[in-house]
Amino acid sequence: LALLFAVCHPALSADLRVTFALRTVCGLTVPQIAAGLLAEPATIAQRLVRARRQLERADIAIETPSPDALPGRSESVRTALYLMFNEGYSASSGGDLVQPEFCVEAVRLARALARHPTTASPASDALAALLALTAARLPTRIGPDGVAQLLDDQPRSRWDRTLIAAGLDHLGRSARGTEITVWHLRAEIAALHATAADATATDWPRIVAVYEE
Repeated sequence: LALLFAVCHPALSADLRVTFALRTVCGLTVPQIAAGLLAEPATIAQRLVRARRQLERADIAIETPSPDALPGRSESVRTALYLMFNEGYSASSGGDLVQPEFCVEAVRLARALARHPTTASPASDALAALLALTAARLPTRIGPDGVAQLLDDQPRSRWDRTLIAAGLDHLGRSARGTEITVWHLRAEIAALHATAADATATDWPRIVAVYEE
């Protein structure tokens, strides 16, 4: 987390921060980052070069920022963790559809971000909820034939109940603020899926309403 906050320096624009963090700290390749950001690999490569040049020109040291500098970098850190998780949940390259190691690490860091007294916030709890609730479905993401399973076909008895409980706990704690962020909305959708007994019991009207919001 310290490294993520260090590279998400305010001297860089938001898109450069996230791209730089995904490459230098999260370990994603240029094609993986491009897939996550819906960009061309050449564009991502240019961003990385630009980010390094800007940091070098400004003679900025990559070091842990002071506590009062963390809030301004938090959204970039949350976005990087979200995109890191997405690459693990639906791999953009390679022979495997999922790369669980990315998901596990993103969940771990998101929960640490939400728990640490210096970085805790409703938005960080919402992100932790989203990632934990989605990661709970990893055991059924791929069917016996090696093909991705539709949500309707996934045996929910195999979902990770410990992760669901952790996600719901983070979601509850995220309600202590006054602002509804995109992380809150995404986490609510994940919670509606995670708590439904089956697809027919899912509160689809509420999911549509949240997507609209």
